[in-house]
Amino acid sequence: MKDLTQGSVTRLLVAMAVPIAIGMLFQTLYFLVDLYFVARLGEAAIAGVSTAGTISFVILALTQMLGVGTVALVSHAVGRKDQAEANLVFNQSVLLSAICGASRSRPGSSWAAPTCARSRPIRPPPPRVWLTFTGTPRGWRCSSRS
Repeated sequence: MKDLTQGSVTRLLVAMAVPIAIGMLFQTLYFLVDLYFVARLGEAAIAGVSTAGTISFVILALTQMLGVGTVALVSHAVGRKDQAEANLVFNQSVLLSAICGASRSRPGSSWAAPTCARSRPIRPPPPRVWLTFTGTPRGWRCSSRS
């Protein structure tokens, strides 16, 4: 393990920030590639993917806030050699994470039972794009679970 208390602070920050920035760049590229291929399906499909992408980024930001806040509070408690405080903060963050996860995955929620605004089949994309959607049933039907 590298000792982060030795050496240039700027160099250490850049060394830690570069992988994070690359990860965020790839997340954005995934979203843009999805939009590129869905664009041929129509405005409703673009709106759905755009909305889902925005919600995904918001959820990612919220989970990062919880994670970074927890790490900061736990590290302060460990630095004070206060094991009870560190355990309390950690347990609270795990409980909060579990509550947030359970609230989005309960039966009947919009995430667990997606619906589709269109009940008629969506026209498939041109053949060269069709190859990228392998495993998708013909007809491109939207279905809702009940």
